[in-house]
Amino acid sequence: MAIIKIPLFLITLLLYIVISLAADILVRKETTKLKWHGRITSITSSLALKILGIKVTVVNRPRDKKELDNVFVISNHLSYLDILIYASVFRSLYITSVEVQKMFFLGLMSRLGGSFFVERRSKTRLLQEIDRIADVIKKGFTVTLFPEGTSSNGDTVLPFKGALFCAAEKANVPIMPVCIKYQTINRQPISPSNRDLAYYYGDIEFFPHLMKLFFVKQIEVKIEFLEKIASGTLERKELVDAVYCAVLNCYMKR
Repeated sequence: MAIIKIPLFLITLLLYIVISLAADILVRKETTKLKWHGRITSITSSLALKILGIKVTVVNRPRDKKELDNVFVISNHLSYLDILIYASVFRSLYITSVEVQKMFFLGLMSRLGGSFFVERRSKTRLLQEIDRIADVIKKGFTVTLFPEGTSSNGDTVLPFKGALFCAAEKANVPIMPVCIKYQTINRQPISPSNRDLAYYYGDIEFFPHLMKLFFVKQIEVKIEFLEKIASGTLERKELVDAVYCAVLNCYMKR
């Protein structure tokens, strides 16, 4: 199967890069450019998941697609696959770190997907990015944040960093907590013995991990939309704690 998966994936990837770069060059208006990036990323992600054998089950998806407009999505984070999975379900822009921007391949993919690269260590730059993110949300875009600050090994949900929650407050939009859980790999329950075939964390190297992924027959993933939380009704710490507890409780339940 890997013999088929690898060329199909590379062709899909190449088409994504070419079309995204063309949109980046030809489209001048920022909002139109971001919409194009969202559409292209969504279509490509769905194709990539089919090639990789990743099946996604969605729980409590809002019936009205407009409920996912003008919201700030907060999720736990386990792998670079999370973004492909979410992009296949709803269109969104993503917040990531400047460290990802510097990575040879993931940096390019993130930029073409319309990501915001945030420098958390610089207060001035962070405040500027918060203003920019809030402005984009006000224009009708959905933005997704993984506030753990890194992907984890799946034992639990790491504590959330709360600084970027300001974007939801400034845009005066609700927060939509979402929980992602990898359930099986090759029809076996996810466990410490097989999780590294899907999870990407710590010092795992990207390209060797991707190559192993091509030899995985099937991965089953569940994402669950949780109840929206109004961003302006709680103090910052209370808001972060409420969102964290919602995601953690969902993640830990069996």
